[in-house]
Amino acid sequence: MIERSWSVVSVVRDARQSTRIRALGNGQKGTVEVIAYDLSDVKSVHDAQSLLVRAKPSVVVFAAAEKSSYPDTWQAKLEADEYLVALAEARARRGGPPFQAISLRPTWLTNARGTRHVQLGKAGCVGQVTREDVAAVAVSLLSRDDTRGWFDLFQGPDEIEKAVDKVVRDGINCVDGEDLDRIYQLASTDEV
Repeated sequence: MIERSWSVVSVVRDARQSTRIRALGNGQKGTVEVIAYDLSDVKSVHDAQSLLVRAKPSVVVFAAAEKSSYPDTWQAKLEADEYLVALAEARARRGGPPFQAISLRPTWLTNARGTRHVQLGKAGCVGQVTREDVAAVAVSLLSRDDTRGWFDLFQGPDEIEKAVDKVVRDGINCVDGEDLDRIYQLASTDEV
């Protein structure tokens, strides 16, 4: 992200990570700021809003450990993803500007070096994917204004940019099969 001249705010649990994270911005085009904040302390919408007001993001990228490590956070992320789908649909129905709601859903993460080759779209199997490749796919998706939807991700045969082009071209969205009537109701009364 910072290679693309983006300003990045990293929210971390442990303030001791700040120096190492800030150093990632050395010699880069973008900037890095670190906020020490334990997301397990978020107990209400107000708590989450206060963090967003402090960070002032135009894009939010959420990444956490596995589901079993943070079950409350995992559920909150799922609810947020569903709300973003509802918000995007409501805005589209009302003729508002498009809303880029993306949920990237990687399978088992590894710490191996990235391969720059993935399978993106609907998962046909269970596999692994490197954290490095997840980050590269996320940046690729966020760098475009025509990507929206839920995407499963694991190691595969396609170069990252070609995989992203393919899901956009083919209109792939893993939200298919979810209870969209229920999800769309989440934003039915909100102003968008």
